[in-house]
Amino acid sequence: MSWQVHGNSAGLFFSLDEDGLSISGSGRHYPNPGAQTSVDMGSLESLPAEWSLYRASHASEIARVVGLNTKDMKEHLDPAKVKIIETPICTIHKHEECVGFAAFLPDDHFSSAFGLLKLITQGSSMSYVLTFEFVGFLPQRIVGAADFVAYEEWLAGRPYVCKNGFRLQLRA
Repeated sequence: MSWQVHGNSAGLFFSLDEDGLSISGSGRHYPNPGAQTSVDMGSLESLPAEWSLYRASHASEIARVVGLNTKDMKEHLDPAKVKIIETPICTIHKHEECVGFAAFLPDDHFSSAFGLLKLITQGSSMSYVLTFEFVGFLPQRIVGAADFVAYEEWLAGRPYVCKNGFRLQLRA
């Protein structure tokens, strides 16, 4: 199951700051309808998607800030662990004005994503699809189930963390 973000070069940005190179963009999001059986996510359909890709070895402070949003998620977004990850760690956040996606990628993954997304900016009519692993939300919080997020908690700002589930595809 997955949550996808579709976009094109119009909403694509590359930036370099104290946290290193990052790529960001905006587009439309599509949660896999099969993932939801008891939670109505229809109110999210009108919100745009905003996303960022980070080289994990340089963006551990960004991961720390994301992890501060909830004590349960600090373990997954610990700066020391993020610097040395071998598989992507992604988050999905609900903001007032958008659904936000962030992916912390190992160096080789980030370099590949940078190269692919750079192709789109060369004036082609290509588009992209970002796919994030998404199992779904619990209808309500279960005490002791730190890795699972209740829909109401997510609406209130708790990030949904995806591990090992990120893919980038280009479309002609």
